[in-house]
Amino acid sequence: MTSKAWKEWEEKWLIDNYPEKGKKASSDFLNRPEASIRQKASRLKLKQNRNSEFFKDWQNRAANSKIGKKRPNQSEVIKKAHREGKLIKTNVQKYAISIRVKKWLSENPHPKGMLGKKHNPQNIQAFSKRAIDMWSNPVSKVNQDSHRQKLSDRMMKSQAGGLLRKGYSRGSQGKRSDLDGLFFRSSWEANYARYLNFLKSKGLIFKWEFEPDTFWFESIKRGVRSYMPDFKIWDLENSAPYYIEVKGWMDSKSKTKLKRMAKYYPDVRVDLFDAKSYSELKKKMSKIIKGWE
Repeated sequence: MTSKAWKEWEEKWLIDNYPEKGKKASSDFLNRPEASIRQKASRLKLKQNRNSEFFKDWQNRAANSKIGKKRPNQSEVIKKAHREGKLIKTNVQKYAISIRVKKWLSENPHPKGMLGKKHNPQNIQAFSKRAIDMWSNPVSKVNQDSHRQKLSDRMMKSQAGGLLRKGYSRGSQGKRSDLDGLFFRSSWEANYARYLNFLKSKGLIFKWEFEPDTFWFESIKRGVRSYMPDFKIWDLENSAPYYIEVKGWMDSKSKTKLKRMAKYYPDVRVDLFDAKSYSELKKKMSKIIKGWE
């Protein structure tokens, strides 16, 4: 159904009354759907007066309607919508959305007017001081055992679900087409995988896998609570597998992972392939192995 054209007196009435009386009152008086009122008010750039009695009453009624009601977990709502196919878009739809967004961004300023703006030195210094004060305060929330445990539990849940971001800031991360499209965090890992393929082609190893297993340190409740070695290797079809960790730089977290691995899984072999080992391998194999980065 096509909506009827707005008359001049209707627009004037809306301009004079919408800010104080709101959408429903305007709909009742003008005998128009609320959607029509909302659309017209948006085009006229009308906003409700937050100091009006109507707006205060509306806010109170909205707040009271939520008392005793629990808001659904937003992530569960989104997951449910995905499972039901409500959020799935075709490639054509995704492309159309991308074009519309790019067009809007090219024709409009930053929605909050912050395009090209940066914090001044005084604000940056103030932010830094607040952060330092918060972390140095022993009674601050961030220093409470309950808060730290909550963060650790959340991190473990994300890791178990495969939701953590992969990659190192200094590494050449990404998928490698010559390695079956596997994602590697660095060129070192990718080159070592190529080296393993070379060994396999020569019959020197049976097979290898990348990050197939995660070892959990069940008694550890905070900090380093799990470890995922880089490569799992079988020399022979029926031989026991062992693991290789490619690590050019050993930070404290990496050292802790290996120490706890040795403590909690003493029967699992994990060999460290460090910077010196990689340098020697590079000298021997970089010109032999195709695709070496």
